Amino acid sequence: MMHGWQLSSHDTLILEEIGDCVAVYSNATGETHLLDALPAEVLSCLSSGACLTHLELAVAVAKVADEPWENWLPQVCNVLERLASMQLVERFAR
Repeated sequence: MMHGWQLSSHDTLILEEIGDCVAVYSNATGETHLLDALPAEVLSCLSSGACLTHLELAVAVAKVADEPWENWLPQVCNVLERLASMQLVERFAR
């Protein structure tokens, strides 16, 4: 079974760019998080309601950075775990 990621289903996120960072407010938790470029890009990829695997997200980030996706895979996996701990994304079975 393949696993993917999506924005937390019980949440509405409000995103606001602040310089090189993005502030994310979670209605579900009432918390605000300040994210740098990579976590912000991952959230952006998922914001359309897409349900993507860590590999699909690494490919999407690599396109923006114009680098091989293999360079981004470990970082994207770490970011997804961090975003999940903040309750901003959740894993699902595809």
